[in-house]
Amino acid sequence: MSKAAGALPVYTFRSNLFRSERRFTLTSEGLLVESRRRRALILYRDIASVQLHQVDIRATGPVDRCGLRAHGRTIRLQSAHVAGPANLQDRRTSYEPFVWRLILRIISANPDVRVMVGTPWPSRLGWAFTLVLLVAGGLGGLALLFSGDWGGLWLIAAALASSPMVIAMLNRRPSRRMDTAMLAASSGYRNLLAS
Repeated sequence: MSKAAGALPVYTFRSNLFRSERRFTLTSEGLLVESRRRRALILYRDIASVQLHQVDIRATGPVDRCGLRAHGRTIRLQSAHVAGPANLQDRRTSYEPFVWRLILRIISANPDVRVMVGTPWPSRLGWAFTLVLLVAGGLGGLALLFSGDWGGLWLIAAALASSPMVIAMLNRRPSRRMDTAMLAASSGYRNLLAS
């Protein structure tokens, strides 16, 4: 994030290898989103909902994500930057203060904004489905072992190795709505995910 005198707060990241890096700037009226081909200003007052949550990525650990909905459009920010193949950078030190300022500006412009914190239900449903698949794979591996096929051992090992991460994601707090007055009185971004 650039903090030169008079400079507007900026956050940049790339979400995957096949997209260009995007630049987000907090202007007085809204969030300016720029990529190689596009430039759009999303007014703070037009942002109807904010979703904050974390996901675990093995290379970096927890990755914070922020989803904004305005006029049927979703804007996503995250604390991890894809710098190259197998090169994920943690940009939490610039992400957290940027998103905190963004949230405060949105609340100020639109006190009725819906701010949700925690794992959204579609994500929880996906992790639950993944757990069901892992259990089925483990049971299939056992069936193969009992029939004399040692290849079932690989299915069991894969299911056991993946289960702890899936269970950890299912144990994260489900999404809940935060009161905007409480958010405005909060001392910072980290308190949002902890509360």
